[in-house]
Amino acid sequence: MLFRGQFVELDHCVVCGENRYKDKGRKVPNLVLTYMPIGPRLQRLFYSRKTAKHLTWHSDHPVDPEKMIHPSEGKAWNHFDRTFPDFAKETRNIRLGLCTDGFSPNSSNTTPYSCWPVFITVYNLPPWLAFKHQYIRLPLIIPGKKSPGQNLDMKVVLLWTVSDFPAYAMLSGWSTHGKKVKGHEVPVPYPTGEYIWEKIQHFPTVYNGTPYVPNYIKPHGFGITHNWVKKNIFWELLYWRHLLIRHNLDLMHIEKNFFENMFQTSMGTPKSKENIKAREDIEMLCDRPILNPIRENNRKTRKKPGDYTLEKEDVKKVCVWLKNLKFPDGYASNIGNCVNIKDYSFYGFKSHDCHVFMQWLLPLAVRGFVSTKIYEVISEISMYFRVLCSKTLHVCDLFDMKRSIIQTMCKLEQIFPPSFFDSMEYLVIHLADEVIVGGPVQYRWMYQYERKLGIIKRRIRNKARVEGSIINEHLVNEPATYCSLYFDPTIETCHNREAQNFAPQSHRFSSGEHLCRPIKKII
Repeated sequence: MLFRGQFVELDHCVVCGENRYKDKGRKVPNLVLTYMPIGPRLQRLFYSRKTAKHLTWHSDHPVDPEKMIHPSEGKAWNHFDRTFPDFAKETRNIRLGLCTDGFSPNSSNTTPYSCWPVFITVYNLPPWLAFKHQYIRLPLIIPGKKSPGQNLDMKVVLLWTVSDFPAYAMLSGWSTHGKKVKGHEVPVPYPTGEYIWEKIQHFPTVYNGTPYVPNYIKPHGFGITHNWVKKNIFWELLYWRHLLIRHNLDLMHIEKNFFENMFQTSMGTPKSKENIKAREDIEMLCDRPILNPIRENNRKTRKKPGDYTLEKEDVKKVCVWLKNLKFPDGYASNIGNCVNIKDYSFYGFKSHDCHVFMQWLLPLAVRGFVSTKIYEVISEISMYFRVLCSKTLHVCDLFDMKRSIIQTMCKLEQIFPPSFFDSMEYLVIHLADEVIVGGPVQYRWMYQYERKLGIIKRRIRNKARVEGSIINEHLVNEPATYCSLYFDPTIETCHNREAQNFAPQSHRFSSGEHLCRPIKKII
């Protein structure tokens, strides 16, 4: 809780009883939550001619009814405009998206510490500005030392939230653990906001007791008829129940988890979920004798590789191919660094590595080493992610992918063992629906926020005061970035910096001219 307003004089939390101060004599607070008002910072966008002209781009850009390049062309945005016409008629009104994710500023060998910045994105801006870290605002920092858990709430005006799957539970109030993790059991395909509100309006907005203590009280029916642990505070927004989409599934993490699962299983690495216990479960529960464990005379049990797993010699060929693979500059990182050519193992795939591998390399890696049936299914799921991540979406293709992904998942269930599938694999089915409703995934995935977190983490100077260091850095860099809008165009700033492989438009170069930006030290 925040000790402000009616609670400003209290010394203990009214929810869990925790002391407000570390030492009653000095009155040093246990935690300090920093809030930087967002209203004046949004108004600042209208003060500069360079940014004000872009704040109506969402309504001024040409629209093709058969294509989508911006959330304003999705069902959710248009439904909101029809429901609230007074808000929609003023095109300068700001539409926001909210994202939060935790990070540790320390290495894995030190004391655990989790800091949770909260970001907002202005969806009025065109894509070449909305995704830049200069226009991702930081209004709130939730202090560590641990995750805020389910009691993570704030009040903002926004269209939806963006988060990974654990933070999805914190923001929505629907637990992502347990039997009911996959969705709502309702008689309609997709529950409306009004239907959900009727179910949760009597639930508390915070835990009734201390979180993560065995005797804390959960809402009645939890784990049996629903997975709601609380009513998140977003429902206090009058328009929240009218939104078609409130919390987005993050395609970045879903794609990464799906790829790692499929790749490790296909390569037969120790990181795959297919172990002896999984094979014993198959023998007991499934009618797939080819996957049953083999028991030898010395009472040892071993598993026979499935037809979806590459032979060792084929895995070596894949490793050599990846080690020598090259990409255009700026397209992807050096994936060869993730391959250990000595023992032919894989490690350290980053999210974007998985993104490139899943959409372009995985079908090539297994082609010729598995049957045509398996290769075609892997190609289908690869194409599915590739279509969803397109900058320009064709509406007819999205409806086709919505129907075809169900068939593709059924084919995968016929090929891979049951241990391959968990809730993350089945979330793939819902991605096409979310794209149809919300628009391009580039506005609703976490790549830009992960880059922002990386910038924040690199700028931390005092790891004993993480939040204060982040705030001081932000209070310097954000005004400086805004003031640079008024500099002369000949002065290089973050707004007019040349691209990495920039070359002049003229094709006539003297012997002393550079064809790209000179290499120099960045201060």
